[in-house]
Amino acid sequence: MARGKHVAEGARSGGDSSAAPPDHGDGRPAIDVSEISRTERRTIRSSDKKLTIEFEQVSAHMAVLKLAGTLDVYTHRLLREACEKACSDGYWLLVLDLDDLDFLDSTGLGTLVSALKRVRAHRGALSLSLTKDRILKIFRITGLIRVFPTFPSVTEAKDYLFAGNFGR
Repeated sequence: MARGKHVAEGARSGGDSSAAPPDHGDGRPAIDVSEISRTERRTIRSSDKKLTIEFEQVSAHMAVLKLAGTLDVYTHRLLREACEKACSDGYWLLVLDLDDLDFLDSTGLGTLVSALKRVRAHRGALSLSLTKDRILKIFRITGLIRVFPTFPSVTEAKDYLFAGNFGR
C-alpha cells in the first residue's frame, strides 16, 4: 500500500460526486476490499491552529478524517468544508477520529450531525472513533451516542463501514 503525505488546502482531483457507491441490492453500499489501492494523506489546519484535520483515503469511497484540537463555533467551518469536499470527491463512507479532540461545543456537534446527513444523502454512512471520556459524555448527555455509531478504534469504525451493516 503506497503512502503519501502532504499539506493541502486546495482541491484534490477525485471521484464523480454524482455517482452513487455500488450496493448489495438492498441499498447498503458494497465495498470491495480489493479496491483499496493506496492511502493518501493531507492535513488541513485552521488559521489559528486550533483545529487540525488529517484526511486519509482508505478506499475508493471511504476516508478517515482525524480531528485534533478544538471543534467549536470558531473552527466548525473547517470540518464542514472537509466533509463537503470528501463527499464531492466520492467519499460517502467517513470515519471521524475524535480521539485527539480536546474540546467540542454545540456548534461542533451540529456540524457532526450535518456531516452525517450529508453522507446519508449519498446513501453512505459515518462512524466515530472516540475514547475520551469528556467527549463521550457530551454524546451521552445529548443522546447523540444513539445516532452516531461509535467505536473505540479507527479499525473497528472502518470495519463497521466495510461490513455495510448500517441502517438509515
